[in-house]
Amino acid sequence: MCFENANVSQVALNTRHGDKSIPELLSRLVSRDKPLPVAMGAARCLTFIHRAGALPPDDHRVVFGALPCLARLCTKEMPEDIRASAAETLAYLAEVDTALQRLAAISNHLMSSLADIVTCESAAAKQGAFKCFASLGANDEDIRKMIIETHGLMVHVVDGMNNSEPAVRLAAVRCLHSLSRSVQQLRTTFQDHSVWKPLMQLLTDSPGTELLTVGSSTLCNLLLEFSPAKEPMLDQDLLAGAVEMLCNLTKRPEAALRLNGIWALMNMAFQAEQKVKQRILCCLGTEQMFRLLGDSDTRVIMKTLGLLRNLLSTRQHIDAIMSEYSSQVMQVYIFKNILLQQQTEYTGCFGYYLNN
Repeated sequence: MCFENANVSQVALNTRHGDKSIPELLSRLVSRDKPLPVAMGAARCLTFIHRAGALPPDDHRVVFGALPCLARLCTKEMPEDIRASAAETLAYLAEVDTALQRLAAISNHLMSSLADIVTCESAAAKQGAFKCFASLGANDEDIRKMIIETHGLMVHVVDGMNNSEPAVRLAAVRCLHSLSRSVQQLRTTFQDHSVWKPLMQLLTDSPGTELLTVGSSTLCNLLLEFSPAKEPMLDQDLLAGAVEMLCNLTKRPEAALRLNGIWALMNMAFQAEQKVKQRILCCLGTEQMFRLLGDSDTRVIMKTLGLLRNLLSTRQHIDAIMSEYSSQVMQVYIFKNILLQQQTEYTGCFGYYLNN
């Protein structure tokens, strides 16, 4: 009842049995002497009450009750079903709070426990571990480093993206997305693992909206200039398919997918060869470019201007593109005048490249 329900969670917080509130009673049930299903259930209840906003992240019943209980239930001594549930619940508990992520990362050898859970046979266990890794690495660079250094994890992430269970594939991509936020790891660890291959396979294999959103967001990071994954993804044999997939994303009704599509194209075009830029222009088309410049989401407009800036980044490329698309590019340049004031930086860059 408390899951994502602020009203019910507030009632639970204020309801008392004798002289104890429900959270206080629950915090007594997460102790080591309680049966595992009872402790698991109590920790889940505290987690849901917290995430619904009734308990703050620094509340002692969260910090000293639910969190250490869930970390303990992830250890190797516990049954696999309990470990799977504990990992997924802990992922939800720490998902949005950096302080809880940092605390969980050093609780009860959690990293080693999660690394072991990933190797379990059940899809629920793998899913829970990947989700927990994703949550822990969402914000803190040091935690991402700890996760990356977990023995054999990247191999398991790649295997997870190839798993037959859709929920495991999604969780593995979420884990990869979390880790791909690290500039250091993009430059180092990701060079040793071709994570872009199974990711591209997933994105071109009619994925669901949720997987497509997380996967395309990950792709944006993998296409950054310093990412070792960018160069092989721009290989002649793969370029057309990658560009077409991203251009199709810009036509989706979901704003998040349009944003990811144009953002990835912007990163792809940055300091790219002329053939890459020509492919993007040819596939996206000027009509779609105009649609994106008039998008209801300001972030999409900004990234579209960023793409134009990257397409017209050198004199040679400007001459080549203007020779073929001069009228359309000038229309876009004129169209910039109706854009919001906050887009001045990108429109200014665009004008600079055209005028020089």
